[in-house]
Amino acid sequence: MNRQMKGSLYMLYANNVYSLLTFWSVIIALVILTVVLSYLFPDSNNGLSLSAPTYIYGAVIGVMFVNSFIPYLVKLGVTRQTIFLSVGIFSLALVVLNALLVVVIEFLLKSLFPYEYAKTLTIQTNENTFIINHISDVLQNKTFMTMAVVDISISFFMLVVAFVITLLFYRYGLLIGFVTLALFIFAIIFGITQGWIETLFWAIFTNFSITFFYQLFAFAFILFCLSYFMLRDVPIKT
Repeated sequence: MNRQMKGSLYMLYANNVYSLLTFWSVIIALVILTVVLSYLFPDSNNGLSLSAPTYIYGAVIGVMFVNSFIPYLVKLGVTRQTIFLSVGIFSLALVVLNALLVVVIEFLLKSLFPYEYAKTLTIQTNENTFIINHISDVLQNKTFMTMAVVDISISFFMLVVAFVITLLFYRYGLLIGFVTLALFIFAIIFGITQGWIETLFWAIFTNFSITFFYQLFAFAFILFCLSYFMLRDVPIKT
């Protein structure tokens, strides 16, 4: 690993570690608050999702890559290939870390409190309950591994989509960016009117399984690789 790569990865780490710690501090505080409320208020039913905030956080990081990280490194003379690889490595590490932390928190909750599974994880605190929602609840066999796969694929997809859209606006300007988005939205509307979108969703959800999330991750990875063709020509902006 060359010096540029090490420096780029370190800069990404240094610029995002504080926001990551703050993010997880808030999530853990919400979990503790939910447990406390379950004890304080009899017959209460509370619920939260640990994974949904990580999807949003991934999208925010994708936007920040383009607005803050890439312009600075380009000015420093770091090669576009190094920037691309460092963003990819850091993105994968980030989504894997977030997914593992979700798994760890749910494991701790299951270890500390009685629980039961219906379609969701229901934690029991005395006479009260609170529900931990997760997208993997719709799968037939939910395990910690499937939870991690689902979270990694969705978080990476959200991050990459946000990254590509922001890079589109940064590279080609507002006019081209909005025109491209308008064409994409028009294509979706046209697909809906022709029944293509309905057929696609029907095909996905008829045989919905963990395979869908592997495919989602593969699609996000290919989309990220294609973004290099925009990134390699990113100009130096003052």
